[in-house]
Amino acid sequence: MARGGSSRSSGGNGGIGGSGIFGMVGSSVVCKADDNSWYCSITKFITLFFQIILFLAVVYFIVTVAYPYVKSKVFGKGR
Repeated sequence: MARGGSSRSSGGNGGIGGSGIFGMVGSSVVCKADDNSWYCSITKFITLFFQIILFLAVVYFIVTVAYPYVKSKVFGKGR
């Protein structure tokens, strides 16, 4: 007979569903703040660049898809 209890492993990987994946949006830079090496500078720049691109994509989605949809539902002609 099987013992009762949780079916989760005791590994404790964390992340999404215990997979160890944390999203990787801005979390891949492991350089100290005062580290001025080329690798850290380029990594920080690329991370910042992709964060800006992600922010602009979210704003674009809100402006072009979400806002017109909400506006048509709230201020639609059927009212």
